[in-house]
Amino acid sequence: MGGLSGGNARTGRGAEEGYILLDVVVALFIVMIGFAVFLGGIGLAGSLCVRQNARVQSMIEQRNIHAKEHTVLFQKE
Repeated sequence: MGGLSGGNARTGRGAEEGYILLDVVVALFIVMIGFAVFLGGIGLAGSLCVRQNARVQSMIEQRNIHAKEHTVLFQKE
């Protein structure tokens, strides 16, 4: 009369170990997602740095070309 109804309820040490295992699996899944986001952020930052470096290099090259075109040679009198 005072027991559990349904018959499928897990009680005792086995249920506790099952819930601990479930907690560990969920925690590992969350850590894996966080690690993937972290690596994705590092990859994105790297690609943005490469693009920015390419832009700076092209601007420097264009400036050098324009500087060579505007070079004025002074002649000795």
